[in-house]
Amino acid sequence: MLLILNKSDRYNSTELELLLQRLQRRSEAILPADCVIAAAAEPRAETVIRIGKDGKKEEFQRSRCSDIASLKGHLWDLLEKNGKSLAALDAAMFASLDRESMISTARNDILSRLKGTPG
Repeated sequence: MLLILNKSDRYNSTELELLLQRLQRRSEAILPADCVIAAAAEPRAETVIRIGKDGKKEEFQRSRCSDIASLKGHLWDLLEKNGKSLAALDAAMFASLDRESMISTARNDILSRLKGTPG
């Protein structure tokens, strides 16, 4: 299990470190500290001010790249350690969903036939 702090781009490095430490303390009973990570899936644009040779200021927005490297690394580690278990769990979930879907389809068929039958 991972605890991911998204939108980490909204904090400076000091704030981010303090926030991660607080999250680690609050979740220490259920998660190791290294499972609390920061990410920025879709960072907001940053404002850039450029000063020209003539001294005029030009302000514009510059997009930033996502920061999900740590998240990807942790997910790959989880897959390497628990891949077979996760695959089995996934297959079991899909099997149960398929069974539920078949039951639901059968119910709908029966209801349609009953509604169409003259009473």
